[in-house]
Amino acid sequence: MKTSISILSLLLLLSGGLYGQNGTASATEVADVSEMAKEHRLGFHLAPLSIINRRPRVRAGIWVNLRSTSLVLDLEYGKGNNHPLFSGLKKADITMGIRPEFRYHLPQTLNQGKPNRFGYAGFEFPITVSELDLEGVTYPASDGKRYDVDATTQRRLRISGIFKAGYQLAIGKIFYADMYAGIGYGLRQITYLNPVNQVQTFDPPDEEWGLSSDEQAEGNSGILEIALGFRLGIAL
Repeated sequence: MKTSISILSLLLLLSGGLYGQNGTASATEVADVSEMAKEHRLGFHLAPLSIINRRPRVRAGIWVNLRSTSLVLDLEYGKGNNHPLFSGLKKADITMGIRPEFRYHLPQTLNQGKPNRFGYAGFEFPITVSELDLEGVTYPASDGKRYDVDATTQRRLRISGIFKAGYQLAIGKIFYADMYAGIGYGLRQITYLNPVNQVQTFDPPDEEWGLSSDEQAEGNSGILEIALGFRLGIAL
């Protein structure tokens, strides 16, 4: 809860800077974006934290600068469930996604006049799919029944909207770091595919520390989305 409040406070602080005392940004402020936002028109980047995530994947993308606004498009892909930091935890055998993002560059006056950085407020619309092969599990199905299966594939589809705020900081003449935080909401759909020896069960699930031994229920649900990370890139 404290993390969500801190991220929301950051978003409100940065977004609030878009407006003057009368609630609108002046033409001078809008035009006065940082020199980096003006000079570089294209960038390629990598998100290092995605590689050491619980569900490790490679996430890379492109940044297109339109002066006062910019577009970002990230693609992510991961395959395999071996991870030295999370051995023993269930991980997706395949994870892939596309993450388009629109940004508005905040006026330079919000960045203390430093020409090597610029702030932005943005909106990201990620779509991700992951599949996990399971063996000897029980899951609540969408028909309201619980099933034991010898094997099945759990598929997760997530479509989200995330409001973000961040800084893009130049490192030398061509490299840059992009640091961001955000909060949003997502819709998640869980389905179980290709069940092997599926049998309805009436035995109650085991519980440990208040957690059920069943897999997550099949169906749709809403989830809170929190984004926090950074990218490293080359600007052209």
